[in-house]
Amino acid sequence: MKHLFFAVLVLFYTSASGRDMCDISVDNQEGWNIVGLPIDMDDAQYQSIFPNSIVGTLYSFTNGTYNSETELNTGQGYWLWFPADETNPLTGVCIFEMTISLVEGWNLITVGSYAVDVNDIYDPSGIIQPGTLYGFNETYYSAPYLNPGEAYWIRANSDGEITLGD
Repeated sequence: MKHLFFAVLVLFYTSASGRDMCDISVDNQEGWNIVGLPIDMDDAQYQSIFPNSIVGTLYSFTNGTYNSETELNTGQGYWLWFPADETNPLTGVCIFEMTISLVEGWNLITVGSYAVDVNDIYDPSGIIQPGTLYGFNETYYSAPYLNPGEAYWIRANSDGEITLGD
């Protein structure tokens, strides 16, 4: 098994229009990855965001079912296949906070434009089952924080909402 280090580089700046912009570099490994959209972009088609990914391999997970997709939505995590290790540069409007609706059971989520410590997830109804936040890097691992551009499995004991960010 090869071990890879995946880093996420985030640069924040203000555009001429006064909008907070982010440049985010997301590393992906050869094979399956769980990815997310950490910024607001005009074109959220997965082949525009991840141009070297394999066509027809973007899948969301909703209510226990995998669904073929063509576009990414913020807050939602996805499985996506890459033919080789690579870095994907993303540019768009920063997302500093997001509220994500979870359903009872397993959910595939992503974070906005900056890393979030699992201890900083706002869960007012206590729906997250402790110890059930997992990332994927050739195998599952317990994630201590959520990185922009990556996705994570999380288990909820009931339907509800969590907030990531400020």
